[in-house]
Amino acid sequence: MLHVDSGNYLKPPGPNADLVNALMMESLSALPLHVLNLAPEDLFYWKTLSQAARRTVIISTNLGPRSKSLPAPAVQTVLEIPGAEMKLSKNIRIGFLGLSSPDSVKPNSGFSALDPDEALDRAKTSLKDRVDFLVLLGAISRGTATKLAIRHPEIRAILLAEKRVIIPTPERVNNAIILPTVDKGQYLGQLSFYFDEGGKIQKVEPDFIELKAGVPENAELLRQQQELSAKLPPGAY
Repeated sequence: MLHVDSGNYLKPPGPNADLVNALMMESLSALPLHVLNLAPEDLFYWKTLSQAARRTVIISTNLGPRSKSLPAPAVQTVLEIPGAEMKLSKNIRIGFLGLSSPDSVKPNSGFSALDPDEALDRAKTSLKDRVDFLVLLGAISRGTATKLAIRHPEIRAILLAEKRVIIPTPERVNNAIILPTVDKGQYLGQLSFYFDEGGKIQKVEPDFIELKAGVPENAELLRQQQELSAKLPPGAY
């Protein structure tokens, strides 16, 4: 199981953002992601986030800092899953890329953006022969995701950071499953890959897991959440 996030992990600047984001950054220590896409809402806190996320690989394939004083996120990352763990004859190498819509990048964020399609072409070249397939984490529109899936058959999944309050319908375009998120942490999106003995994908199944009450809480994170919640005005997020 690989735990990834499509971006906009942090609350953008505004009321209570510092308090909420302090807890979000703490969560990366207790519940680290394997891969996080650095998206437009995260950019204002990038320097702090890059220091807090010691066990998470943060990527952006088309965003880069304009100043040398800011660290640059990785353009891509490759995760290798031992084949023996899944009774396969070979290891599975998954390339992860992260894209954001250039229109969503604020001028005062300190970052500039490349065209997603152009950035994806460049990254694909550097990943050639190093991965079995690609997964795209995107803070991009459904329309952009559809175009990328058509143009790049190596992509087998596009996980979108969309702010929806109901469970979205997954869509298959070319070889890719396009799967948006559900906002506010009500559900955990799950995408299952099934392989044959030679390591080739047989099928991909999307699903959503409802985060129901009754699941044991992480005691330390719960304590920190209660401390921060006490500082927030009623109804604040």
